[in-house]
Amino acid sequence: MRNYHRKLLIFLSASFFLVSCTNLDIPPVNLLRDEDVFTTRNGITAYFARMYAALPLEDFRYSHNRAWNNERVTHNVAGITGEAVGRDTQMRPAAHWFQEGYALLRDVNVFIRTLMEYADHHDERDVQHWLGEARMIRAFAYATMAKRYGGIPIVNEVIDDFELAALPRNSEEEVWDAIEADFQYAIDNMYETSVDGRFNKYAAAAYKAQAMLYAASIANFSTIRLEDTRNGSALVCGIPKARAASYYQWAYEAAKMVDEGGYRLYFDDWQEGNAEAQYQNFLNIHHKVPNSESIYVRYFRYPELTHSWDAIYGPLQLTNGGLSGGLTPSYDLVREFDGIGDFVDQNNKYILYDNTMGPFQHAEPRLRATVLLPGDVYKGSVIEIYRGIYTGSYPADGLTKLYDINDNFSLYQSNSHLLTSISDIEQRYYTLPNGQTMRAAGLSGAFSSENRGSRTGFLLRKLMDPTIPAAEVDNFRSESDWVDMRYAEVLLTRAEAAYELHELGHDGGNYLGEAYDIIQQIRRRAGADLMTTQAALNRETIRRERKKELAFESKAYWDQVRWRVFTDLFPDNPVRKLKGALAFYLPTEDKWFFDVKGVELGNAERVFLETWYYLQIPVDQISRNPNLIQNPGY
Repeated sequence: MRNYHRKLLIFLSASFFLVSCTNLDIPPVNLLRDEDVFTTRNGITAYFARMYAALPLEDFRYSHNRAWNNERVTHNVAGITGEAVGRDTQMRPAAHWFQEGYALLRDVNVFIRTLMEYADHHDERDVQHWLGEARMIRAFAYATMAKRYGGIPIVNEVIDDFELAALPRNSEEEVWDAIEADFQYAIDNMYETSVDGRFNKYAAAAYKAQAMLYAASIANFSTIRLEDTRNGSALVCGIPKARAASYYQWAYEAAKMVDEGGYRLYFDDWQEGNAEAQYQNFLNIHHKVPNSESIYVRYFRYPELTHSWDAIYGPLQLTNGGLSGGLTPSYDLVREFDGIGDFVDQNNKYILYDNTMGPFQHAEPRLRATVLLPGDVYKGSVIEIYRGIYTGSYPADGLTKLYDINDNFSLYQSNSHLLTSISDIEQRYYTLPNGQTMRAAGLSGAFSSENRGSRTGFLLRKLMDPTIPAAEVDNFRSESDWVDMRYAEVLLTRAEAAYELHELGHDGGNYLGEAYDIIQQIRRRAGADLMTTQAALNRETIRRERKKELAFESKAYWDQVRWRVFTDLFPDNPVRKLKGALAFYLPTEDKWFFDVKGVELGNAERVFLETWYYLQIPVDQISRNPNLIQNPGY
C-alpha cells in the first residue's frame, strides 16, 4: 500500500491551486512515505488537495459531451437543456465518470484507513473533522456516479485489485442510502467553518439536500426499472415509490439545517423598487465571491488555473480571441421571466419599439443579469445585437409577421425587403433617410452563421466578468470563480421537498406555506412579480423559479433528468427547435420589431430518448467485470 502512496503523492503539489486561493505554504511533495504524509498537518492538506482536484464539479470547464477539465468548453450543457442554442450540441450525454469515480473512492478509502493508523499524531477533533471531510468527498463521488448510472458497486473499503473483486452492482436505493449515511457522518463530525475551497459541516448539509432531492425525484417520477437477477434481485435502475417521502424528508431537513450556518440570500446591493440595484445585486452574487450566499466555491486564478468562459461566450464586438457566441440564450428561456411578451399584437402585427431594449423594460431585473439583452450596455459599450433592416414601406394597418416560426431561416436572406449580413466580415450597409449609413446587422449579431455572434438575438450575461479589459478577453485568461453551491439553491431544494411532502400527504408541519414563503423570498430578491395567494403555488411554479434562478449554473440538466421531463420537451415534434427573438430596424418609422423564429441548427439530433436517463456503463468495465449488468437500451 505504501508503494501506491508514493505513486499517488508525486502529483500532489501540482494540485494545490485547485483547492483554494489561500496560500497553503506547503513545501513541495515528492516521493513520500505514509508517515511523511499522515503525521503532519501539511501532509494531510496535501492529500486533500489531491482529492479536491479530482472532485467532479460541473464548472466552467465541464462539457456534457467531453467531460471535465476542458479549458475551452464549446459543448456546454445549456445547449442540451434548452437554456441556450449551443455550438455543435450533441443531445446524447457522453461524459462518463466511472473509472475516475472509483479512483477517487480509492483515494478516500486509503485516506480513511491510513489516517486512523496515525491518528495519535493529531488532535482528536481534527481527526474527527478530516474523517467527515473525506466521507463528504466520497458521498459527492457516489452521487456523481449514481446520477449517471443508477446502482453501482458500493466500495467503502480499500480493494487492492478492483477488477479481480468483480463486484456486482448494488441497488440504486442502496447507493443513495449509502450517500445519505456518508453525508450525515460528515454533518455530525465536521467543523462549522473551513478555509476557502474546502467543505464544512453546512456544505455537507447543502449537498446532502441536493442528493436526497435527486433520489426522491427518481422514486417519485421514474418508471424505468432494471433488476439484476444474477446477483440476488437488486433493482439497479429505479427506486420504489414508497421511498420518495423519506428522501424528500432528508432533503428538507438537511436544507433547513444550512440556516444554522448563517448563510442568507445576498441582498447587500439590493434596494426595494430599484430595478437597477436589483439587477446589480443579482450580478454580484457571482462577482463578489465569497459572500453570504456562497456555500462552496472553486477558485480560479490566472495563470495557474483559468478558463475561457468570457472569450467563448462573450460579445463578438468585445472579444480579442476565442469563438464568441458559442452559447446564446434561447427565447424559450427568456420568455420564462416575468414581463416578456410575444412581440406581436392580437392581430399578429409586429409591435414597434423605440429601441432594442424596449421589449424588456418591464422584465424582472434577474433576466437582465442572466441574459445580455440587445442594446444593453456592457463594459461601457452598447452591445449591438440585431438581425437586419426592413427596407420596405410600412403598411398603415401594421406589418404582419413575415414568416411562420418554423419556416426556413434562410428566407430572411431571400426577402427583397430585408437587408441582412451573414457575419461581421461580410457586413452590408444601408443608407438611412438622414444620409447616415447603418450596418445590416449588429456588431455582435445576430448572424445566420453559427460560428460568431449571437444566433438567438441574446448573449450570456451571467458569470461573465465585466472587469476584464476587451484587449485581454482571450482563451485561458478568465479567472472568475465558480460558485458550485449557493444558498438560493438550498432554499429552492427545501421548497421543492416541502411541496412534494405536502403532495404525498406528509404535511406534519406547514410544508405548503413554507414552500410558498421561500418562493416569495426568491422572487422578491429577483424583482419578479410576487404571488398574490398561496393558491398560485404549484409544482410548475417551483420548477420555473428554479429554472430562472439557477440558469447556466449546470443545474438544469440534472433537474430535467430527475423530474423525467426531458422526453416531454418534444410533444409535437420529435426534433426540437429552440427559438430566438431577432431584432429588425424599420427606417421609415425609426422603430424596431422582433421576429420570433426557430433558430436551432438542423445538422444534429435534437431529441432525447428515455433510455438516456441512465448512461451506458462503460463497455470496457463490463468486459473486465462479468458481474456488472448493463443499463437498459445499450
